[in-house]
Amino acid sequence: LSPVCLGSLRRAASINAEYMGGILGSQCDPFVWAQFAGIKVKSKRRKGCDPDMLNEISIPVMEPIMASAIKLCIFDWNAATRNDRIATLTFNYNKIKRMGGLGPKWVPMYGAPIGRQKGVAAKMNRGVIEGTCYRGDMLLKMEIRDEKEPKKGLVNIGLLLESQMPKETSYIIRFDLYEGTEIVSFKMFGEMHVEIHIGGNTARSSRVPVKDGRCEWYETIVSSGPGGAQTDNKEFGPLYLQKDLNQVPDLFIFLCNQKRRVSFLRIPFKEIVHKNWLCPPKWWNLKEDKATDFLNEDVFPGALMFSVRAGQTDSAPEIPLYSSRPFKGGSVSEQDIARLNRRISTRPTMTRPSNKVMEYEALLEEEEEDQAPPEIPTVGKLQLWIYQAQDLPGMDSDGYSDPFATIKTSNKDGKELFAKTRTIDKNLNPKWYQQFEFDMIPVCETLHIEIYDQDILQNDLLGKLTLLLSAQSKKPPGKNFDCKSWYFLTTKTESAKTGRLQLRLKFTFADSKFRARKPTGLTNLMQSTGLIKKKKDLSITSDFGTPPKHSMQLRAHIYMARNLQAFDSNGLSDPYIRIRFCGMDCRTTTLTRTVNPEWFKTFNMNVMCPDPRYAPDIQIIVYDWDQFSKDDQLGRFSVKAAECVVNHGEEIRPKWFDLYDADGVYGTTVEGQVLAAFQLIKVGSRVTPIPKSLQPPTRNAWLQIVTLGLRGLSCLGGVGLPYLEFKLPNSKNYKTKKSRSPSPENPNYLQILKIPIKVPLDPMYASSLKINVMDNMFGGFMKRTIGHASLCISDFLEQDDIKFLDEKKAKEDMANELKRQQEEDERKLIEMEEARRKEEEERAIKKKQYE
Repeated sequence: LSPVCLGSLRRAASINAEYMGGILGSQCDPFVWAQFAGIKVKSKRRKGCDPDMLNEISIPVMEPIMASAIKLCIFDWNAATRNDRIATLTFNYNKIKRMGGLGPKWVPMYGAPIGRQKGVAAKMNRGVIEGTCYRGDMLLKMEIRDEKEPKKGLVNIGLLLESQMPKETSYIIRFDLYEGTEIVSFKMFGEMHVEIHIGGNTARSSRVPVKDGRCEWYETIVSSGPGGAQTDNKEFGPLYLQKDLNQVPDLFIFLCNQKRRVSFLRIPFKEIVHKNWLCPPKWWNLKEDKATDFLNEDVFPGALMFSVRAGQTDSAPEIPLYSSRPFKGGSVSEQDIARLNRRISTRPTMTRPSNKVMEYEALLEEEEEDQAPPEIPTVGKLQLWIYQAQDLPGMDSDGYSDPFATIKTSNKDGKELFAKTRTIDKNLNPKWYQQFEFDMIPVCETLHIEIYDQDILQNDLLGKLTLLLSAQSKKPPGKNFDCKSWYFLTTKTESAKTGRLQLRLKFTFADSKFRARKPTGLTNLMQSTGLIKKKKDLSITSDFGTPPKHSMQLRAHIYMARNLQAFDSNGLSDPYIRIRFCGMDCRTTTLTRTVNPEWFKTFNMNVMCPDPRYAPDIQIIVYDWDQFSKDDQLGRFSVKAAECVVNHGEEIRPKWFDLYDADGVYGTTVEGQVLAAFQLIKVGSRVTPIPKSLQPPTRNAWLQIVTLGLRGLSCLGGVGLPYLEFKLPNSKNYKTKKSRSPSPENPNYLQILKIPIKVPLDPMYASSLKINVMDNMFGGFMKRTIGHASLCISDFLEQDDIKFLDEKKAKEDMANELKRQQEEDERKLIEMEEARRKEEEERAIKKKQYE
């Protein structure tokens, strides 16, 4: 008996007609090509975006067979042009045979964005690489039967019974969108929004501007009414999807401007549901859509901080768990979060029509006596105390400065308010201790403080600080707050990277009647079209809280890189490194003509950072500088902020980081490594000083190079008089003699070079020996480079040298061994004393028995 593979195509649902480009415009005429083991069968062509295919395809199979991939290629028929590929589904023949068949089940389809059929988009539509867009669902059934004479064929079938259809159920999605960082800004379409798609369901956030590479939403993305009208929904849904999570499409998150999608993220829906509504906010790195190729190579796609929870409607908790909204009650500990989650989860389950407000108030009565007001005020009185500053730069000729501070903010009407401290002469650590008051200030307002050195002609900027008032509070929204803290100052002066300012902020909310009202539909439309000016948003950032932010300093210690990719025509690169964190960025200098650059420099960034658990990753990108074109990206890697928090006086511990591809997909490595260390320093009256130099301690050594010759040289115009040039880390160059014996293409040198060098005590810092093959032409009037190579010096150290170079580690091991031996001796003494005590007790007992 020979088996026959049968595929029943029942229905294609939710095929977006915008993807099709036939002569009938948005009309879709789908059909399917089934392929297996070189046999192709075509289904009948249907019309519409939700057609009933109702075809059964039979493909004969002779076992044993080596082929295993069954492909279903879905196309849109076009009369005058080439058929457009919608998607490709791939199944495993052996797996279907072991399972005894497949379906009937819905299979999601993915592919490239609208109207894309060539290049990378073609690979997406063929299923070769990850699709960036949902293309619809296919209801199908596959089985393998034994028949005496299997034949290739196509027959019509009927509709499934209602009992045979896959079961559907109702889901809801709770998507809390906080903020974004490393967001690219556009001049004409500057405002950004976030869209979430699952199947044919779509929801979107509001539009916000990009400022210093950051966007702040602090809202819950909910379902909208017809035409995008606002509704009273608190969640995205209900959505009627398949009960079997394997049949539910993935969740797509798109970062968009007013014109197009900029970047995306794709998350399997079943992974979200399996977390059982427990998903704290975290940072997610977005990906660039390679099919559209909208971003340049040197632009990072961005990162979003959000919390997404989903599940069946009847299982959704009425009250969000504290782990999913940890900022709602201000600053709470992990123990408080675990305790409140247990109390919420153990409360009696209430039906969906029950009053949410009553249940929420009942929980608050158990936790605190004070009830939140029905309306959260957003405007209040700001009291500011400027105490002192430390480590300011000296801008005058005598090494001192005459500092004073300016304060700028705006009230609820948009009027700018200004204040100024007194000037303290000749002081780098001034103490003002002055108080300022500002009335009717929105809590979402920004406070700008700048410190200047007073001069006769023009005041010099010593440092500046920008604070978002709502981010300084550790209390629930609408509660008065009073905080006193140190803040790092942002300055361009290299000698004042630890300049800081001590402030006290006290915010007292006014009556809730000043709470901002949302604009009506007509007003919102006129503001979005630019007919009227958009008023200042006085609303609180969200009803689920804002993460309090602290002033911190990121210190990026960049040592060196090795084995980078060569992107230039000369076989080398011009590398530099860019570091991005919390909307700030800095870059190293560009080192030309090398794939093993060395910087040994510390870069500082003063940032307003939330709790490191909720901080974005530190992004490090390595670029190749180009003079006449866009810089090429050599690779990138990221570091968790929580791993970089250090205590006062803690030493620097560098490590080698592998580079990954441009999208940061771990597991997709590229050539090259970077030696670096990162420290996240907390501000205070005492700050760990910045290291003066990252150069490691060295010792004198000798490098012996035995140069025998070169083979197979070739170059445009032929080879003249070649020689070798060795470049050491100390920038000294050593050359061999010039030789063309026995031929210019295969010269022999037979020369030994003994070169004095300085070797670091720790082999991790060992540099590379750069080797250039040079050519003398026209009697030495012209020199050119034929080729390059590099060798890591640590790979050629003798064993005795390695032991000597690892002296620091040996000392630590010896100290640990001595400590272990001491603890062992103490343990043995305790055991001996215990044994002696037992013997004395036994002797005393025997003596009493004898008496």
